[in-house]
This record gives sequence, structure tokens and C-alpha cells, in this order.
Amino acid sequence: MSQQINLYSPLFRKQKKLLSAMALLQATGLLVLAVAGFYFYLSAQTSRLEARVADSSRQLQNELEQLKVHGTQQSPDARVKLLAERRKKLEAEFSERTQALQAMDKGAAGRTEGYSGLLRALARLSMDGIWLTRVRFSEERGEAFIAGRAARPELVPLYLQRLRTEEKLQGHDFSSLEITRPAQPARFIEFVLSSGGGEAKK
Repeated sequence: MSQQINLYSPLFRKQKKLLSAMALLQATGLLVLAVAGFYFYLSAQTSRLEARVADSSRQLQNELEQLKVHGTQQSPDARVKLLAERRKKLEAEFSERTQALQAMDKGAAGRTEGYSGLLRALARLSMDGIWLTRVRFSEERGEAFIAGRAARPELVPLYLQRLRTEEKLQGHDFSSLEITRPAQPARFIEFVLSSGGGEAKK
């Protein structure tokens, strides 16, 4: 007695997974929401750009109106007067700067040797116990300013006498002499020699 067994059963077949109506509806809804969100973002950006353009246009229009108002308020004579004053001011500034540059060029080109001669003269007149801290000469105004320190007060008159006998310094009388002591105890005094209205500083 034989029995036939059917091995081809639907249970052993590969099942195809099909999307249900609910899953398809959910996917479609998500897609619609994504598209709507992107469209809303683009609309917001466009609105902002349009608002900026409109604001810029209003500002430009206001500036143009202000220019028209100022232009109508000023008469041609007033505008000419304003331009003349501006030109006069610019010419004065240019003249001052030109004179300053000429003075600098003149001093750099014509007095280099003279200043070096004065400095060499001061070097020859050096004394023990005397040292200089600041020197300034102005040949145009005839001013001289020498500041220094001395180990003893009696050395300053001797140094002044030597300055007056130097040929290179004959044009400077050194009529002003100031001697001061430092605020804190020190083994020196400070002195300032000036001539021709030169600035004296303690």
C-alpha cells in the first residue's frame, strides 16, 4: 500500500510583503508634510527678502527727498559762498603743511653740520661730575636748552663759564640757570641752562 505525499505546500512558498493601506497612507502624509514645510520655509525667506528690499527702497527715497529739500533751501549764492569757504580752508591747511615740510627739509639739509658741530663742542666741554640728560637747539629762534646733573652744586657755574667761552656757542648767552634738588635724597643736583626764551624744565 502506497501513499502519496504532496511536498509543494503554500506554507513553504516565499511570501511577498505588501504595504497595507494604513502604511501607504502614513507615508503619503509624511511626504505631504515635508513638501508643505519646505514650501513654508521658502515662502518665509521670500517674504523677508521682499521686506528688506522694500525697506531699502524707502530709505533711498527718504534720502533723495532730503537732498531735494536741502538743495532747494540753499540759494546759488549760498552754495558758492560755502564752496569758497571750503576752498579757503583747504588752501590754508595746504599752506601750513607746505611750510612745515619746507622747514623740515631746510633743517635736515642745511643744519646737519651745524648741529653736529654743537654736539662736538659739548663733548669737548665735558667735565668730571657733570653729565647731560637733555639738549635742544633751535637756530631759527636762537634758542638753546641744556639739562643735566652735577655731583656738586659748585660745578654748575664752572660748566656755564666753559660754555660761554666756546666759539660754537657764541650765539647763545645761557642767561637762565635753574638748580634743583631731587625730591628723594640723591648724590647729585639737577640743573637747566637756557637762552633765547628756551623752555626750562625742572
